Amino acid sequence: MAPEITFIAAIMPGTANLEIQYYVRELLWRPVGCVVKFVFVKHPIRGNSVCMSTDLTLDALDVIRIYSMRFKIEVMFKQAVHQIGAFMYHFWMKKIVPTKRRSKGKIIQFAPKDFKEKFLEKIRAYHIFMQVGFIAQGLMQYLSLYHPKLVWSNFGSWLRTIRCDVPPSEKIVAISLKSTFVEFLLDERIAVILKKFLFNKIDLSILTDSKIIKSQVSQ
Repeated sequence: MAPEITFIAAIMPGTANLEIQYYVRELLWRPVGCVVKFVFVKHPIRGNSVCMSTDLTLDALDVIRIYSMRFKIEVMFKQAVHQIGAFMYHFWMKKIVPTKRRSKGKIIQFAPKDFKEKFLEKIRAYHIFMQVGFIAQGLMQYLSLYHPKLVWSNFGSWLRTIRCDVPPSEKIVAISLKSTFVEFLLDERIAVILKKFLFNKIDLSILTDSKIIKSQVSQ
């Protein structure tokens, strides 16, 4: 005999008065080989959906709340890929021999000890690169949320629909930072140590005021 399905009414997490209905069922799901918590949701606007979680300790409303944040998370990753370049890492190891396209890869656990150490250093470099990228993205989001007028005032480019009352995107913040980069380098009051580091790393010839900057460096 099939169990009776009774949906529970509740307020949608993150909203004030949007009511949804949900039904929870824990079932063995063969593709993952374990028991999975299924949450069947009836949304008054977005229709019906199914949320899943292998963490059986999570409350059903927490599962729904996490799924509701997926779109925001995916947009964040999209910006990290296309605007920040957080996943555009290229760190190669000389000790790694190129493999054929259809090969199954290398078995690291059987490699020599020094190879494993170098391999772990490479993975750590990947992690640091991505972490720095996401830190930069977080700082750009901070500028967008807390200093939107300052960002828009330094935008210096054309956009079909500019709404100064709306927080700018990461791309707008990046353009604003780029347009004020020379001014930042010439300002001797802030981040002096960082500027000394940047002068040894950047190509000054690509900057519009490179002559002025070079004279500042020579002093």
